[in-house]
Amino acid sequence: MDRGRGPCRESGGAVPFHRSGEERMSEHFSAEEEKALREALRRAAPLVCPRCTGPILSTPIHPPPGVPYVRSRILLQCSSCGRRAAVDRKPTR
Repeated sequence: MDRGRGPCRESGGAVPFHRSGEERMSEHFSAEEEKALREALRRAAPLVCPRCTGPILSTPIHPPPGVPYVRSRILLQCSSCGRRAAVDRKPTR
């Protein structure tokens, strides 16, 4: 038996899968979809996936220590289809 030799090892990285086991074509939102998500954030509207209408989970992206300037960003990920985008947070005043 040849251990460690599968599609993940041969391609040099992990192969993303849907919950059903089908291979994903893309894990990221398109530019238009990201724009819709940024607009929803700006309006403080509920975040809904522009592709599958699933709920979007938001997670703050913490800057690494020792970096003098880092944008305030948030990771948006659909809990249904798994697509994700890192976007700038709305500035607070």
